[in-house]
Order: sequence, then C-alpha cells, then structure tokens
Amino acid sequence: MSPGLVTTIALTILAAAAPRPVSPEGKAALSTVLGQVVKHLAIDCETPGLAGVVIVIEYQLDARGMVTSGPRVVGEPSSPVEAAAGRDARNALLAAQPFTGVPAELVNRTLRITFRPGAACASR
Repeated sequence: MSPGLVTTIALTILAAAAPRPVSPEGKAALSTVLGQVVKHLAIDCETPGLAGVVIVIEYQLDARGMVTSGPRVVGEPSSPVEAAAGRDARNALLAAQPFTGVPAELVNRTLRITFRPGAACASR
C-alpha cells in the first residue's frame, strides 16, 4: 500500500446525528477494505495538477461485503484532473468488492475513504 495514498479511512461511522467511534474490529475491517481498494487503484504520477487533489468517497456495505449505496464522490470536482481521480477511486472501490469480514457495526452505515493521490506520488 502506498504511504500517503489514503490518509484517512472511515474511523467513524457517519450517523444522522453525529459520528460514532468504530471498534477495533471495525477499524481492522476498514483497513482490509483499504488494502483491497488500493490494489485496484492506478495513479499516473505524471498528471499535472495531481498534487493538491483530495477525493472523498462515501459508500455503504452489506453483510456480504458488497457496496449497496454509492460509492459516490463527495463534492463537485474543481478540475478535470480531480474528476478523473474521483472516477478512478470510485471504480477501484467497486472493483475490490466483495470485502471480507465486514462486522455488523459497519453494515448499512455510511463510510468514507479519503484519497490523496498526490501525496502517494510524493512518497515514491
């Protein structure tokens, strides 16, 4: 996994009122999701304008580890590079499913992954 590529994974479950902390089991499951997604993500580090790109993907999983809602990019892209990076991150999440060992606390909850492709390129 590229250090810096995904700097934030969903360490809280987004709820209607407020975020709730995730148990150690939930954090481990999210790390597994992250590892699977990164395997499907290709970054062209020569792309101009990639340095400041931050992509946040929201999604939900079912008990079988399949995406049931989303994945969707949070916010509007500010450039064609950001739009392409968002599509790539979204497609990587879809290609990585099914995710194994999804604990009940993560099922049907809104989760987020934040991708920073420029940071991954800088760490190479």
